[in-house]
Amino acid sequence: LTLTRTEVVACGRGRTDAAGVVVTHRGKCVMEECEVTGSVNYGVYVEKRSDFKMTDTKIDKSAKIGLMAMGRTTSVTITRGALTGSGSHGLRAGQQAFVSCNGTTFSQNGGLGILVFFLNTKVRLDACTVVGNTEGGVLAEMEGVLYLD
Repeated sequence: LTLTRTEVVACGRGRTDAAGVVVTHRGKCVMEECEVTGSVNYGVYVEKRSDFKMTDTKIDKSAKIGLMAMGRTTSVTITRGALTGSGSHGLRAGQQAFVSCNGTTFSQNGGLGILVFFLNTKVRLDACTVVGNTEGGVLAEMEGVLYLD
């Protein structure tokens, strides 16, 4: 699935488990110059060995988490993105997912900018900005690994 210059707005009204974009079960998704705004739960949810790439894309005002990446061999690449204004964390990565961020901003989220948790979950940040998040910038716990370039 490729989305270019697409807006995904206010998804999941009436559902508590909804996301603006879901990539699951070895799915692949590329988003370029898009905006995901006002999702009831997650802006983007990536799980179960899936591959997600976003470039020049903004995830804004998700009620809970901007982007959730979960599961072994799940891969997320964010280039020049923005994860802002979520009710909780901007990015939450766990259960052995790998996330690479370059030139990305994590700001004004109600929780952490970035939460990395669980054994062998890896997040790499290169030239990123993490600022103005309510609970702090970045937290790696429960053997999650964070690389800062």
